Amino acid sequence: MLEMIVAVALLAIGIAAVLKVFSSGLVSARLAEDYSRAAILAHQVASDLERRSDIGDGPVSGDFGDNAPDYFWNADLSTNATGLRRAEISVEKRGRGRHQAYEMVICFAGSSRTAEAASQ
Repeated sequence: MLEMIVAVALLAIGIAAVLKVFSSGLVSARLAEDYSRAAILAHQVASDLERRSDIGDGPVSGDFGDNAPDYFWNADLSTNATGLRRAEISVEKRGRGRHQAYEMVICFAGSSRTAEAASQ
């Protein structure tokens, strides 16, 4: 009888350990999905900022509407003397007491695109 109790206890400990590993794997997969989505959204913002010539230097922000309701973005734009534009973009996910952010910095030729758009 004692051997059965020890065997059941060891089995319970083993099952609990497997469940803990499984649940932490699910949490890690969800976190990776969130960061992947934030990276895609950051690239979307970068593309939009590169196409728009009506945005001057300084901070801009926005959200993604119904497509990604928990995500918000902020960008700080600046232009150097040669016309190269720099955008520091941060995409944030807020919800359930957690706050996650994905940041990227891009540079693009803002003045040449503006000149091309004006000449067409």
